[in-house]
Amino acid sequence: PFWGGTYFPREPRYGRPGFIQVMEAVDKAWRDKRASLHQSADGLTSHVEARLSATHAKALLDRDTLSDLAGRIGGMVDRDRGGLAGAPKFPNAPFMQTLWLSW
Repeated sequence: PFWGGTYFPREPRYGRPGFIQVMEAVDKAWRDKRASLHQSADGLTSHVEARLSATHAKALLDRDTLSDLAGRIGGMVDRDRGGLAGAPKFPNAPFMQTLWLSW
């Protein structure tokens, strides 16, 4: 991977490229900058490998801490539009796990 996004409108709007423009840019980059793309991919791979191999101290979450976290997350919920207040509206897996654990 060398580029990504979550939503591209069919036509360009709101300062965002349309999906066709995105695909054309990906094609052009692949044809004209392949060495640079491979370098980016190698850098990304190295970063992910380093993060996955790192050892982090694990913290135990007690009932009171989980309850506090759940209350804070609950205060961030957008009750009118769903998801969390503001952007992004996508589900936040760590928050959902915290809520599940606190239940």
